[in-house]
Amino acid sequence: MRDTEPTPGSETGRSGGARPHPFFLDLAPEYRDPERAAACILPVPYDATSSWVKGAGRGPAALISASNYVEVWDIETATEPYRHGIATLPPVEVDGPPDALADAVEHRVGGILDRGQLPVMVGGEHSGTVGAAMEGAFCDIGAIAVSAAFEPDMDIEKAAEYGVRVIEQILPLKPPVVVNINIP
Repeated sequence: MRDTEPTPGSETGRSGGARPHPFFLDLAPEYRDPERAAACILPVPYDATSSWVKGAGRGPAALISASNYVEVWDIETATEPYRHGIATLPPVEVDGPPDALADAVEHRVGGILDRGQLPVMVGGEHSGTVGAAMEGAFCDIGAIAVSAAFEPDMDIEKAAEYGVRVIEQILPLKPPVVVNINIP
């Protein structure tokens, strides 16, 4: 169990810190140490190529903030996977073209892989996801980049189900393979 259960609207998160918090799941310090964590959340707040409504760059922070309300008990495995450690790294900040972002993401993901950790790139724009997946391929790891373009009338649950079905059909990946799934 974590330190405390979240209470919507409360002034503190699970780790006792004031909100908004900068850590995925707002884990206690012993579960978010970047040196010991099994997985690393890499925020990529990029919005340079949005052509309709800007705001994708706020996606990673919104997801990390909302993660405080996520249940951490995994019913299928009857475990609390966060106990292996999930670190939230500083965001990849790039004020330039998509290829510069992809290079920066590849560099950061490479460092995570070099430490033997699982990289989880959280972005609001597809240029970063492809860069992360490419670095996986360079390191002989099969990788999947999933991007979803939000539309006002979009059924987000149906889009998520579609993404899961596609991933189930292509697993297991034989490295070095990069699969890019764009929804819709």
